[in-house]
Amino acid sequence: PIVRTWFALTAIAHAQGRTDEMVRAFAWFDPRRNTFPDSPFGRVMHGAVDARAAAFGLCPVFVAPDSFLDAWNETPGLPSWYAAIELVLDGWLNAGRHELVTAALTRMQAWEQFPLTSALARASSDLMGARLGFAAGDASAASGLAERSLGYARTVGAQWWIVRALRARQMAGEPLSAQELDEATAIERRLGLPPP
Repeated sequence: PIVRTWFALTAIAHAQGRTDEMVRAFAWFDPRRNTFPDSPFGRVMHGAVDARAAAFGLCPVFVAPDSFLDAWNETPGLPSWYAAIELVLDGWLNAGRHELVTAALTRMQAWEQFPLTSALARASSDLMGARLGFAAGDASAASGLAERSLGYARTVGAQWWIVRALRARQMAGEPLSAQELDEATAIERRLGLPPP
């Protein structure tokens, strides 16, 4: 239970820029890293903790190896899982490994055929598709996927995904309405997120 709690808390601390929480979390994780069971799920979750810690200068920059793709054969439904895989995909995008992001998204899209796939899974998949489209210079595709992600996120009230989908549309060059800008700003304030 402790480790899964930290998975969620490190996602929040990273989003909020909370150095104090990340220092506490990494001090707990780092000495225990060789005691955790090895699994595709575990590798991604622990890799995400390392990526978050690296953003605070607590360890070297972490870019997931190709073998992490095995994790996309699973369909866990935890919000902390989606936050982790999105961070791994962001790392691949920043490293120019678009082929790995494409492969992961292909597997995520296959989840949509499963009747129990959540709206949050779909929101996450489309948000990352939007980021890939933006990185590839296809603003139109990025905007469309961000809009679809927003719709899924709204159905479950997933505030963090709602605001990121709104900001992704904005990054793709689609102006937000005054109401949407107010909504994004209000969510960021409520969640303690820094300004975009």
